[in-house]
This record gives sequence, structure tokens and C-alpha cells, in this order.
Amino acid sequence: MPNRHRTSEEITVNKVVGQNIKYLRKLHSLNQTKVGNAIGVTFQQIQKYEKGMNGLSALRLKQLADKFKVSLDVLVDPNMITKHRGFTGDKDWIVGNNQNPKILVGSLKEIKDELVKDGLDPEDTILPTLRKAASEHH
Repeated sequence: MPNRHRTSEEITVNKVVGQNIKYLRKLHSLNQTKVGNAIGVTFQQIQKYEKGMNGLSALRLKQLADKFKVSLDVLVDPNMITKHRGFTGDKDWIVGNNQNPKILVGSLKEIKDELVKDGLDPEDTILPTLRKAASEHH
């Protein structure tokens, strides 16, 4: 139902879940078609989930959690990406993989550039956390 009114909470949850799906999909080197096929939807539907345009049923959430080998709470955790990426609260980030981790410390521009180089969107990963942290300090 694309035209029905959504609450701000529903919109927020859909965006969080979408960002987490996109992150996990890329982490597992999967395209939207492969994820869609695994849970019985089209790649277009995966796009809508990732953009937060559509919410997911409990069944679809469970199927995605199984596909990515995570618990259901991981998909709805607004801090999942930052936790996984290694944010410690000291403005440093661990990027790369378990075999080749590296800690990013530097200006926001340098960190953003490194994330983009790794194929991640800073708007989906670090910037929401940094904005929240900044607002809590003011």
C-alpha cells in the first residue's frame, strides 16, 4: 500500500531495516536478485526494502535473517552497522575484513573517502551515529 499514511516510527524502522539489509547483502557479496530469489521476491522488492519504502512481514524478516545467518534482532538494530564496523565511540572505525582489518582515524572526509573506496555509503553507516553523538554533546 504505497499511498497509505505511515507513522514516523514505521518510516524509521523501515529505513533501519533497509540499511541493515543492504549492508548485510553487500557484506555477503550478493546482488539484489540473489537475495530476492532466496526469499521469493523480485530484486525490485529488495530495492524497496533497502530504501525503506516498504516494510517486511515477519516471515520475510525471518527468511532474510536465515539467509544472512543473523538473529532477527540484528535486522532491526539501528546500531547494527556501526557495531559491526567497529565503532568504539572514540571516533575510530575498523574497516576491511577479519583477515585484513584496519582502523580509520582521521578527518571525517578521510574516513568517508575510505568507506566509499570500500563500497559503503557514509550516509548509511557512520554519519547517523556521528550526528547523534554530536547532538548528545550539545
